Amino acid sequence: MDPSREASHLADVFEANFEKRRRAVEEWNRALDEGTFVPSRWTRLKWKVAARAGWGREDGRREVGLCLVRRSFLCKAHPGRRSSSSER
Repeated sequence: MDPSREASHLADVFEANFEKRRRAVEEWNRALDEGTFVPSRWTRLKWKVAARAGWGREDGRREVGLCLVRRSFLCKAHPGRRSSSSER
């Protein structure tokens, strides 16, 4: 079996993606708490509309979710596979 398809390798990649996403979310929330990022009125309005539709929080804070980690993990091109543009 190709080593890049082994479960231990895939688990390591998934865990690394999760940690990367967790750090990014923590930095974002810290920037909101400390005031280093001040959202515009337009951004706050978009957050409120999205929150009422059920797509996030009104205060703009983010949460770590496995869905986005899984998506970034599965959507990366496999190192042994050619991309569709090179197959033409």
